[in-house]
Amino acid sequence: MKALPIIIAMSIGFTSGPANALERTETHLNCLGLYALLRMAAPNFADFATERMGYARQSYFRDLPVPSPVPMPLTGDEIEAETRARMRTRGRQLTDAETDEDIMRETDAFLAEIRTCDARYGLTPTPIPWRD
Repeated sequence: MKALPIIIAMSIGFTSGPANALERTETHLNCLGLYALLRMAAPNFADFATERMGYARQSYFRDLPVPSPVPMPLTGDEIEAETRARMRTRGRQLTDAETDEDIMRETDAFLAEIRTCDARYGLTPTPIPWRD
């Protein structure tokens, strides 16, 4: 009878297997980092980004396999530490851009990544926070 819950879950759109779940949780952690970077880089979007971080955090815990085959952040402090690490990693790509072309490419890529997260959570696309 173990197959019945899996069949039901798959019929309503959930995929099975810890590998898929781990992939989804990694994506949620990446989105948390992107939204955190948006919150820091565009203070006028802080509330907006914080709200979207809530969607990513809820989805992370929903998709986290129990038991997890690899150690994953579970506490609020662990999630915050992981979010900061991912925010710094992605932010470094933005700050390391040297030419105008590199800056434009990195900025466009950052916004595209945020909008991919928005779509994942069924949210309206994030507006461009840096208009001249």
